[in-house]
Amino acid sequence: ASPKVVFCSRLVGGLCLRMKTCGSFDCVVIGVDADGLRIDADSLSSDEDQFLLNRKSMFHSVVAMAAGLRFGDASMMDEVFCEIPSLVNHAPEAVVKYIVPVFYTSLLQWDDMRRFVSAFILDHLLTMPDVDWGCGCSAWSISKVGLSVLQSSVFSATLSESELDECCELWREVVCKCVANHVRIDLNVLIHLEDNVFISESAIHSGTYRDHVLGATLIGILAEKVSTAYRDEVLIPLLESYSSISMPIEVQGAALHSIESLARTMTPHQILETLWPHLTAALERNCSDMRLQAEALNMIVRVSDYIYVSCESEEGSKSILSELLVPVILYEAEFAESVVTNDLKLIEDAENCMSRILRYAVSIGPLLLYSGAPAEVQRKLVGTLQALSRCEDIRVRQNLAYGLPAICLLMDVDDVQAEVLSCVSSLFNDSDSFVLATCASGFSKVLEILSKRKGINAVSVLIPAFITLLRDPDAEVQMRLIDGFADAIKVISDVGGAETVGQVILYCVPTMWAIERAWRTQKVLIEQIESCAHCIPSHTLVAHCLPLLKRLVVNGVSVVKRAAIRATMKCLALLEQHKDFDALIKRYYSGLRDARCTTRILLVYAAKDALEFTSMEMFQTVYLPVILDCTRDRYSSVVLRLIEFLVELYKTVDVVEVKIKVENAVDEVRSVNNDGDIQCWIDQFDEFRKTTRNDRMPRNDRS
Repeated sequence: ASPKVVFCSRLVGGLCLRMKTCGSFDCVVIGVDADGLRIDADSLSSDEDQFLLNRKSMFHSVVAMAAGLRFGDASMMDEVFCEIPSLVNHAPEAVVKYIVPVFYTSLLQWDDMRRFVSAFILDHLLTMPDVDWGCGCSAWSISKVGLSVLQSSVFSATLSESELDECCELWREVVCKCVANHVRIDLNVLIHLEDNVFISESAIHSGTYRDHVLGATLIGILAEKVSTAYRDEVLIPLLESYSSISMPIEVQGAALHSIESLARTMTPHQILETLWPHLTAALERNCSDMRLQAEALNMIVRVSDYIYVSCESEEGSKSILSELLVPVILYEAEFAESVVTNDLKLIEDAENCMSRILRYAVSIGPLLLYSGAPAEVQRKLVGTLQALSRCEDIRVRQNLAYGLPAICLLMDVDDVQAEVLSCVSSLFNDSDSFVLATCASGFSKVLEILSKRKGINAVSVLIPAFITLLRDPDAEVQMRLIDGFADAIKVISDVGGAETVGQVILYCVPTMWAIERAWRTQKVLIEQIESCAHCIPSHTLVAHCLPLLKRLVVNGVSVVKRAAIRATMKCLALLEQHKDFDALIKRYYSGLRDARCTTRILLVYAAKDALEFTSMEMFQTVYLPVILDCTRDRYSSVVLRLIEFLVELYKTVDVVEVKIKVENAVDEVRSVNNDGDIQCWIDQFDEFRKTTRNDRMPRNDRS
């Protein structure tokens, strides 16, 4: 009785196709016989809802997709592969249960593109935290088939070297994620890895560099999963072999990256004896490819942080870090000065590794200071930083600006304050907008650090730079500075007092008024003013901040209006003791009743914010009467927002006088407004009022 239906697998992968025939709903089900794929339409249920809720039925299309991958022709396989990524996002466990087993049984027979897509799908699944890999397949099976792909010559000769690298890198990611997160490491797993993954000593001098990259990466993954004995007897010797200068640079880099995981399993003294020599050796290799030096510095910073945290005593960590970092910083200082003065072509490296090297070198500064290194070493670092601040290459100065807070920590060293301030001033007055934007991002942190240094008037040093950055014509510089405006104002308040804050705001106001069209910048500026309003003196709030906010309330876009009205109510709450408070309320709150509809509707939001910022007594006396006057507003949109607020207010406030006023206001709206949406809120209010009254009434009187 059911019709035969033939349709493309794209529909199978997306939806269970239902056909309504004579009142019954049919689901298309794919079955497999000896001849291949057949499609039948079988009646499953006469109840659509029951059919849709039947979990077993919902997996029919996934089973069909698995069958299409296993038995279908090339066209059908391509259609199924097109559907799997979207299915992963909606039903990942179904993909793991039905689709993934097809991968590790059929994958070696597929072509290069299907193997690549399979790796992409698996990599996406492995990044999803809540997927259960125990339902029908094993992550170890995925690891083994991935290893088979990597160590076999299944890839065709048509792939270019870069395409082959990309495919192998993706499969390495899949194998490493499986082993790291989903595979329980036991003796059988280790034996298989030693025999097949090229981490055995005998395999060091055989295989391609891609094999060695995988082996070097697995050292770090296995480090925290195996015993100490296995680490010392197998992994450490392999690390030495993989980090040898005879290995390709990609293998050396992977070995260096594994050092961080190995370090977490060792004491600081073991790190000093076993791992640190590999880092310093990589750092000092005369290699034209700077990626290795960048990775070595990256690991030095990370391992040094670990030593700083893990040492049992402060003195112990200081002595170890001093011993480790002094040679590194001297070498890097000399290298950086030579690059700036003699060898600028290194900065043009395609990988942009010089920028990374500078960033990591600057990060060592605080650790070097903490370690108590000799003053002459720290002076050497300051001199290098001065040279870098004058470098012609923008990326060098930008990365130096990124580390500006760390540079300011070196102010504790005797006799270098002038040099550090010169470096800071040079960067804040740079001619490049990218450098200035980076400086603006860290301005509040720099101000905070300098304000704690003796003998430095941080406000007088940095406020001119602050005002200059705020007036910069580049929108990105302005945005980054404004993003930390509140933090900067709080520091200025702590250091220079409220009057200094008032002077800074006075200088900034012309620029604030000029920010007309950049609504995102306006919104951030308003939020920053709200956050630091308690630090701004009252006369400055009245004379400058409130007029600015009112202008944005009237002329801004909707999100700016909403932010501005909230900041206005915060300022008014701070001005309750001001002698002109009544006039301020009339101008900035009550006056909204006479504005246009789009602005008048903000009066409701203003009352809601006032309820948050002020006391209930002040709200009941000053703010509530104004909002209740809007019950007869001629625009339903205003009344709708009002009734929503009144219902919320009635539910949350326990003051009897307020509840009575709200009830009277709702009754008045009921009598004059028959808008459907408004009546829905009134019905909700009536239901809540009835329920609460019944709850308070004695049980015998409820009838």
